[in-house]
Amino acid sequence: VLNLVVKEATSCCIQAVSFFNLLQNFSTFIKVSYKRIATWIKLVETQIGMEKMKRLKLIGETRWSGISNTATAIFGTFAEPSSTVFVNLILCLSCISESENFDAKTRHEAKTLLMPFLKFDTILTAFTYLRIFEKVGLLSIYLQTRGLNVLVAFKMVEKAAIELKSKSILFHDVHNNALQFVRMANASIIQRTETILEVKIE
Repeated sequence: VLNLVVKEATSCCIQAVSFFNLLQNFSTFIKVSYKRIATWIKLVETQIGMEKMKRLKLIGETRWSGISNTATAIFGTFAEPSSTVFVNLILCLSCISESENFDAKTRHEAKTLLMPFLKFDTILTAFTYLRIFEKVGLLSIYLQTRGLNVLVAFKMVEKAAIELKSKSILFHDVHNNALQFVRMANASIIQRTETILEVKIE
């Protein structure tokens, strides 16, 4: 039931559907071409290591955890944001869109994927869901435990529901974390490239 509820939450509005489709489309775009994979590997292997790179998978799982894992791989967690993979994503798409080693169609697709990632709305949506995943994650793990205590499970569900409702009121935390992430990402982009790229803060 929890899986269905969270899955529904990730498809409840246009912003959510657009965001998770964007993550899926990026993964698909990179993985369908050895040349694109080579561009990605060249960027990321010295920054995040091969093992972490391998965890960037398609959102193909039926459980909500597949969506959560993909989002946290790119943005980090709500409590501990990390812009390393996100910056590599930006630079990879930028590189492909500007390189004459790729055909015009591929370059156009890369540019089309890049633009939404440079919008603050995308980052804000990411952190809205990272907040949800943070609160639901431990509950989900416990509910899959063999021989779980029903009373404890019920109390955990109640606690998660109360916390999510209270956090929806305190949206400034989400906004502040998103702003911090953007500033961190933009600073890293400036350090690593001369190309004029930045996530716009609106």
